[in-house]
Amino acid sequence: MDLFKTIYSRQTVRDFDSNETPTPEDITIILRAAMASPVGRSRYEDLHLTVITDKEWLKEMSNVVNAEVPSSRPNAPFYKVPIIILISSKLAENPAIEYTNAGCVVQNMALAARGLDLGSVILWSFVKHLKKSPSLLAKLELPEGMVPIIGLGVGYPAIHQEVQTRPRHIISVNKI
Repeated sequence: MDLFKTIYSRQTVRDFDSNETPTPEDITIILRAAMASPVGRSRYEDLHLTVITDKEWLKEMSNVVNAEVPSSRPNAPFYKVPIIILISSKLAENPAIEYTNAGCVVQNMALAARGLDLGSVILWSFVKHLKKSPSLLAKLELPEGMVPIIGLGVGYPAIHQEVQTRPRHIISVNKI
């Protein structure tokens, strides 16, 4: 897909086709897009990606989140997504740039997913619950010092996404 059509067409998907899973090749492309992200001070070694496909882990994590904060959205917090890519980072004494780096990585992955005609959903609310769930956190086998920051759910949307040729929203602008 053309770059600007991809950018204009990227949107959050909150209902995934649970019968269809992205191919390993598609996930590799998305991970490569993550690795092409701009990262402050080129500290790529301070980032880690975890590809989560374990349905039991997803179910357990979903139960933890929903027990603490029930959602009015159907299938929250993961919306039947088959794959989550979790971005973790080593945190500095006063964390700041780590969150920007993770934001750049998650956006590159979301755009790559859209370019592959996949849907995505940025997932951040579950991370605070994950940090309070030692057994689920341990199952991720994160390298020493890595802290979960944000995730991206990737899969096939239950409803086909239309290709857009212009932005769908307006943000106010002033020029000085």
